[in-house]
Amino acid sequence: NARVKVVVRARPPQAGEESTISVNDDQPGLITIRAPATDGSEVTEREFLFDEALSTNTSQVDVFEKTCKSQIDHVLDGFNACLFAYGQTGSGKTYTIFGEEGDSKQGIAP
Repeated sequence: NARVKVVVRARPPQAGEESTISVNDDQPGLITIRAPATDGSEVTEREFLFDEALSTNTSQVDVFEKTCKSQIDHVLDGFNACLFAYGQTGSGKTYTIFGEEGDSKQGIAP
């Protein structure tokens, strides 16, 4: 499969932080971003559609299965592949790639 696939993973909010992203379970790939107004007016909501959207409770194993497994199979068949993590500081890129100690929390690049 020679195409670009865009996957977004919502990280859990940190302590004292309100979640601004929600993944729509009814429509795969759809997320809603809420941006509170700085002047106290109404909250702005925007929807974005990706190839895949992973919620805050998605396990590392599921992230691997949904984002990387097909690319690894492609490489083993003799083709090239690239996995690219992009996001602002603190968005969870390192956790997604490297994870934590232990089989169930291991990242996609052991």
